[in-house]
Amino acid sequence: MGKLKAKNKNGPSSNVRTSITQDDLYEEAVKLEEQAERWILSDVVKTLRFYSKAYETYEQALKVDSGSISDSYNIYYNETRLLLKIFTEYTGANGYINVLKYVNLSGVPGLNEILLPLSAIIQKFEFVVSEFPDHCSWDLYFNLMTCYLTYAEYVDSPAGSELVSISTRFIELSHQVLRMHSEALADWSSPENNSPTAKEIQKQNTDVDLRTGAGIRHNTPSQSETELLVMFDGITPQTFIDTLVTTYKFIYAITEILMDFKSDPVQDINEAQVNYLEDLIAKFLNQTDDAFGSLSFTDTLDVSELQLARRAINGLQVAATGQLETIKEFLNQSTTTEMEVLLSSVDLLQAAYPFVPKMQQWELCCLLNTTLKSCQDMLSTESNSIKSGKSKQMDQLSVTVFRLCDVMVSRADNEIRRMQIEQASTTEKSMEISDKTEILHKNAKVLLEGAMEIAKQPCGLREYVIDKLKRNYIFLQAKLRACVISGDNGYDSDELHDLLSSYPQYCIFQTSSA
Repeated sequence: MGKLKAKNKNGPSSNVRTSITQDDLYEEAVKLEEQAERWILSDVVKTLRFYSKAYETYEQALKVDSGSISDSYNIYYNETRLLLKIFTEYTGANGYINVLKYVNLSGVPGLNEILLPLSAIIQKFEFVVSEFPDHCSWDLYFNLMTCYLTYAEYVDSPAGSELVSISTRFIELSHQVLRMHSEALADWSSPENNSPTAKEIQKQNTDVDLRTGAGIRHNTPSQSETELLVMFDGITPQTFIDTLVTTYKFIYAITEILMDFKSDPVQDINEAQVNYLEDLIAKFLNQTDDAFGSLSFTDTLDVSELQLARRAINGLQVAATGQLETIKEFLNQSTTTEMEVLLSSVDLLQAAYPFVPKMQQWELCCLLNTTLKSCQDMLSTESNSIKSGKSKQMDQLSVTVFRLCDVMVSRADNEIRRMQIEQASTTEKSMEISDKTEILHKNAKVLLEGAMEIAKQPCGLREYVIDKLKRNYIFLQAKLRACVISGDNGYDSDELHDLLSSYPQYCIFQTSSA
């Protein structure tokens, strides 16, 4: 997501203040935002309180008449970056979890100013781009790309005209950012860039999460920040790879939306828009592949995430064929048992369900169960290793537990789907519940109860507060499903509606209890 832009203090200063200037407010806002960062791992309310004060102060700074264009741009940059970070960290954590539902926010003033919907955040970004065309840096464009990607992933059933608009705009931004990278990195592979300084800078940026700002490292005293900006302007081979990953993820998101339309053409998209978008995205994919192929530093950097993002698109295309044998062949091409690859295969199998003939859906679900079981076993082993002390990654325990419980809930969803298929295959004359149906129901119940038990266990004193809230979310998701399949009423109508909208197989319990 890029660094917080602090005020350059190299200019003249005076101890005498005749009035509050834009510089004063700018500095104060940056300090408030830095204070928020100190609480981000442990206290949501305090973090948001400081974020709210920082945003309010940024707004005050923009209203000062004596402000400079450069400082005004930097303030807008910080504002937009802050709004996006709040959304991705809290309102749309992991792309779909609103963790703030589980927090009492009554003590946070000005929430309406910082908890904005994605559409409003995008408008703010676009305003900055239009007002400061000569000042916009590559990372502002990248953050705007992230907004459009998040919008495509987060918003349910967008209209066709909206899809065309955001796709066209994202492509423009992607071309711009990739062009800026190509120009800045044109000489990266030359011998002089094998110097220790270049390698050190490259390594420094490897672990930065540009979507959340996590992993940003400050320069050591021996490194001049001015020198870094002059040499690289924040652009490295890793940020080039991050841009390509974001681009592939956007292509995946749009492709998935178009697939959903084909399986359920009720959405507000017409055939002409679908055809236009398919052609547009296909051309864009080829252009992105060309950019991927042009990378000259794939031997020195980890490109596994980039390769996985590209594989995911291929997987969607294979899923859309609805041909089970083709799907199996695609999965068998990968011999790795890495977790991320397995989870990508899970996404493929889930996406393929509406396209596979009904006679083969049972086999597809069995294949999905096998893949999910492999994920569960790996995550369970990893979790136990951390708990026992064999692995020294205690800060990853909560993340691992969340993923483990998420996989277990997905397995339960799949068991209920298999139960639905089994019930549908039963003739109308035979109203008896088959042994297979009972086994599937029991499997789902055991998985959900197991997920609840694991999710409610604390993950150490150093568990990050956001990870704790995510763990609470997955516990409640498992509990909701357990209540539904057991006939309990421990849920409200809105929760049930959301579940049935996303996982219609649970409707079989509503029918049976009616």
